[in-house]
Amino acid sequence: SVQAASRPDADRLGGTVKRKFQSFALASLLLSQPPAHAQVTPGEGYGGESIAEPGKMDFLRAYELALEADPTWLAAQARQRADAQERAIARAGLRPNLSYSYDRARNWSDITEARPTGDFSRDATYNSYSSSFTLTQGLFNAAAGARYKAGVARAEAGRYTEQRARQALAVRVLQAYSDLLYAIDDLNLAEGHARALEEDLRRVERFVVLGEGTRTDRAEVEAQQHLAAARVIEARDRLRAARNGLQILIGPVPVGTPALLDGRCLPVVGP
Repeated sequence: SVQAASRPDADRLGGTVKRKFQSFALASLLLSQPPAHAQVTPGEGYGGESIAEPGKMDFLRAYELALEADPTWLAAQARQRADAQERAIARAGLRPNLSYSYDRARNWSDITEARPTGDFSRDATYNSYSSSFTLTQGLFNAAAGARYKAGVARAEAGRYTEQRARQALAVRVLQAYSDLLYAIDDLNLAEGHARALEEDLRRVERFVVLGEGTRTDRAEVEAQQHLAAARVIEARDRLRAARNGLQILIGPVPVGTPALLDGRCLPVVGP
C-alpha cells in the first residue's frame, strides 16, 4: 500500500507561512513617516535600490498606490483638510473687523423762498455721495476666545485622526498583501499535493500490474485525488478573492506577481 502525502502537514506549513507574513504588521506602522534622509520613490527601495522585479509588485508599491486610490484614506484626508480650517475660522473671531460702506443718492427738491417782493420758488436736482471705513477691535470677548480654543482642538484632533488613518491603511494593505502571498503558497501546495497523488496513482497501478498492489489501494488514491482536486479549486477561489481584496485598496492597477516580504520592502525606521 502506497500512502500519499498528508494534507494536514501542508496545512500546518501554510499556517506557518501566514504567521510569518503577519509578523511584519508592527513594522508597517513605521511607514507612516519615512526618515527625511531616505526618500522612497515608486519602484525603488531605500538608497535607490530596486525592489520589485519587472512584472512584479512589492509591498511599498502597493502602499503607494493605496495612498492614491483607497477611498477610506482619501476620505480621511478630506476630513483633515476640513478640520484644519477650523483654526482659521475660529481665529477670525479674534481679529479686527474692517468694514466699508458707500452710498450714492439722486436728490430732487422744490425750494420756496419768502422775499419782500413775494415768494420765489425753484427746483433743485443734484447727486450726493458718501463713503466710510470702519475698523473695530474687541478688547475682550470670552465667547470668541472659547470658540478659538475649540477650533484649535478640532484641528489638532483632525491631524491625529489622519495619522491613525494612514497607519490603519498600512495595516490593511499589509493584511491584503500577505493574504495574497499566502493564497499563492496555498495554491502551490494544493497543486503539488495533487501532482504527488498523480504520481502515487501511477505507482499503485504499476504495483497492481506486478501483483504487489490491490484495487483497494488504487481506489484510496483516486479518492484522495478527488479531494485534492476540490482543494485546488478552493485554493484558486481564495487566490481570486485575495487579488480582488488588494485591488480594492490600490485601484485599477494590475497586481501581477507580488514580491515576497523582506527587510527591503519593510524597512525598520529608527527613532
